[in-house]
Amino acid sequence: MWHVPSLPSFGWPSPVFGGWPAAARIARRRPSAITSTMILLIGSIIILTACATTTRPAKPTKPTLDATTHDGMVCFSQQDATQLGVYIQQLERVIKAR
Repeated sequence: MWHVPSLPSFGWPSPVFGGWPAAARIARRRPSAITSTMILLIGSIIILTACATTTRPAKPTKPTLDATTHDGMVCFSQQDATQLGVYIQQLERVIKAR
């Protein structure tokens, strides 16, 4: 008669005394658990990425100005000066939003 030493099973069923069917059932359950875990992980990453992504405000369009120079100074008409002031305020809003 041969003596077979007992080995630790580390939580897996032993092939002795018909333990393989239980191991086969565990092995069949694992891919679905791994698949659902991966789906949850990927889904949460996508949601976190979407929440962290913000849209930047668009830069305002540059106004077309007619400038004249007089004694080394740049001169604008009243309408062009107003357009330039509005453009500068819009740019400041965009910079503050970032």
